[in-house]
Amino acid sequence: MHTITGLVENFRFMVLEVTKQVEDAYAALEDPDEVSLDRVEERDDYIDNLKDVIESKCYSLLVQLPAGDDGGADPADRRRTNRLKAVNTIANNLERIGDMCSNVVRQTAFIEDIGYIHRRDYRSFFDVILAALKLIPDALLEDDVTKALDICRAEFETDRYCDGNISEILIDLRYNPRRTGDLVTYLLIVRYLERLGDALLNIGEAIISSVVGEKLRIYQYRALEETLGAEGVREDDDDGVRFSLAPVGQTRSGCRVGRVTEHRDDGYRRVIFKEGKLRKIAREKENLERWEELVPGLPPRVFGFESRGDYGSILIENLNGTTLQSLVVGGDQIRLARARRGLFAALEDIWSRTLEPGPVNAGFMRQLNSRRPSVERVHPGLFDNGSRICNLEAPPLGEQLRRAAELEDELEAPFSIFIHGDFNLDNVIFDAENGRVHFIDVNRSRRGDYVQDVSVFLVSNFRLPVFDPAIRNRLEKTMGAFLAFARDFARRRDDVTFQARLTLGLVRSLVTSTRFTLDAELARAMILRAQYLLDNLLDGHDGSWETFELTAEALAI
Repeated sequence: MHTITGLVENFRFMVLEVTKQVEDAYAALEDPDEVSLDRVEERDDYIDNLKDVIESKCYSLLVQLPAGDDGGADPADRRRTNRLKAVNTIANNLERIGDMCSNVVRQTAFIEDIGYIHRRDYRSFFDVILAALKLIPDALLEDDVTKALDICRAEFETDRYCDGNISEILIDLRYNPRRTGDLVTYLLIVRYLERLGDALLNIGEAIISSVVGEKLRIYQYRALEETLGAEGVREDDDDGVRFSLAPVGQTRSGCRVGRVTEHRDDGYRRVIFKEGKLRKIAREKENLERWEELVPGLPPRVFGFESRGDYGSILIENLNGTTLQSLVVGGDQIRLARARRGLFAALEDIWSRTLEPGPVNAGFMRQLNSRRPSVERVHPGLFDNGSRICNLEAPPLGEQLRRAAELEDELEAPFSIFIHGDFNLDNVIFDAENGRVHFIDVNRSRRGDYVQDVSVFLVSNFRLPVFDPAIRNRLEKTMGAFLAFARDFARRRDDVTFQARLTLGLVRSLVTSTRFTLDAELARAMILRAQYLLDNLLDGHDGSWETFELTAEALAI
């Protein structure tokens, strides 16, 4: 069995050997005749071997830890896992630094006038790189985020020196064409030195991620720090950092989402941190505030918001409760029934309160077509191939969708409401203690056709890859109860095209959901269901939308 002590020793030796490699690269630029390329390449082989040893020990030690998605239930085990991941990442980047230094030394063989090179500013690169390398052992082994940030800053400094050198090289290429060979050689050297900074950035971020508890880029760490409104790092803190971060589920939005535990003098608080493109984050903040005005307590509260260039970050309340998806899959029947009643009451209030007369068209087929390239990347030929349902030949899906798009213009809702916009099972939280329903992930909230939310909710039940009969029965009951509620609302509001629009909404959600699964059978089931719905819509009505009915079989699981 490998031990942490042995791993740390290998790690320290690797840092020392890479430091020597950097020093030799510097010495080769000062005087190429003083540095042996064979010695540099031998050390590079030794560094490669150390990296392999460290990698093997990290994997071996990880295997010894308790199994679990979070690296073990014990916080000490999670911390150890994070440390081992960081060591492995750092070792890989130290190897890159060693390789780049070997490349620098090789380039010195092509220098014709070393005096020209000496007049360039390459020494600043080495000052920054060597200073950062000295910080690595203590930064990792002492969980020192301040030093990790200093390591990250090396990348910004090397980028700056790189830009300055390249500007001078371009000027010299224009006015000193006789030095083209040395200029090209020095350009390659500058690029190698700039890559050392990239590797140091990866090392610093690995240390920060180890301390915080979740992988973070430097700009994400800064965004989290600023959004918390705290210093984040204090020299007198025992742990060197005032917060930890854990992932929250999965997201396809491109935003980083995590649960932050902020350590305070009076205890701690937990909040949700989201970071991503400023446009999305700003829109979510605006929608959270809009929902709070409409239904106080329905969305999580906003605690902080920051913007940095094209990116934004937001800190929101960590709500108590359980997602509706978790209740359907693993909750008890009584709590699930309470959650459904609470959801229907909340929607009745929201839909009635925000209802504004006037036609609105959701454009389900336009939405589907905008996502068609993404669907086809996962399932090529999906729109062009026909299929068979029992003894019936179904036309290609693309042809059915084209016909449906022609009908959609005449299928308008008679009123609009303020919709959630992404009304999945896991975006509804039920707080059983207070009997309250909450909405999360409201980035897409807007005025629109409430059928959008109805169709997304129903399909989010259907597409869950859970096949236990008891759970599927609960999913079907949830779908049936929600459909009955929505139908009743439509009837009371004289919405005569509700069922036709719902059919289009279901088709849209079924087809576009296939881009999130590689399970061919599940994708086929969703497509066949969509084609069945389209057949029913296109050929199964008598020309009057008021009499069109979505059959019960259409939603049977």
